[in-house]
Amino acid sequence: MKAPAFVALALFVAGCAAKPPDLEPVTMIAARSCDTRPALANAVAVAPDPDKPANALIDAQARCLDGAGGKALYALFALPDGAPYTVSVSSVPMGRSTFAPRAILLDSAGNVMRELPDGSFLFRGANLTALFRAHPGERYMAVASDTHLVGRPISRLQENTQVRGAAAGGFYFEIHTGSEQTHDSTWSHNGQIVVAVTPDKKER
Repeated sequence: MKAPAFVALALFVAGCAAKPPDLEPVTMIAARSCDTRPALANAVAVAPDPDKPANALIDAQARCLDGAGGKALYALFALPDGAPYTVSVSSVPMGRSTFAPRAILLDSAGNVMRELPDGSFLFRGANLTALFRAHPGERYMAVASDTHLVGRPISRLQENTQVRGAAAGGFYFEIHTGSEQTHDSTWSHNGQIVVAVTPDKKER
């Protein structure tokens, strides 16, 4: 009997999560009163668990921060207290809009302790992500739009990878395929921010 060349068993597509919506870029902030320092009462709590990230959608109605560089939209996150950990903060591209992030670390009273240096955010997969070690006393993180970038165009190559499971002659194997496409968007004040915390592994 002639066996077929292979029998497909499964199909797994990387990044199968729902596609983010397409947002119109916000490049101007309407005239209004803005916070001169982040409002701690509005902080989104981040759990010390990488499988439970915190999300914040920053839209045109989000709180704004008035600083030396001008007005910026922002979200505030409350970081967990305790053992040392690594923080991942990502800007998720939303179609034509990519939030231009800058991250500022604050103490428990809302005083600035440090700002992540330029170049901290890099595209890792589809998202623009910064990874950093938290320092003692850093209890809050403000993620604000970078007014120096907002309004500028951004073009990048996005890779899509597919993994197909197949079987032949009693053996199982995987077939990897991929493609690239150019994604054009605009650095903007609006977008989605995802923050995750990974605690250090305790030595046994």
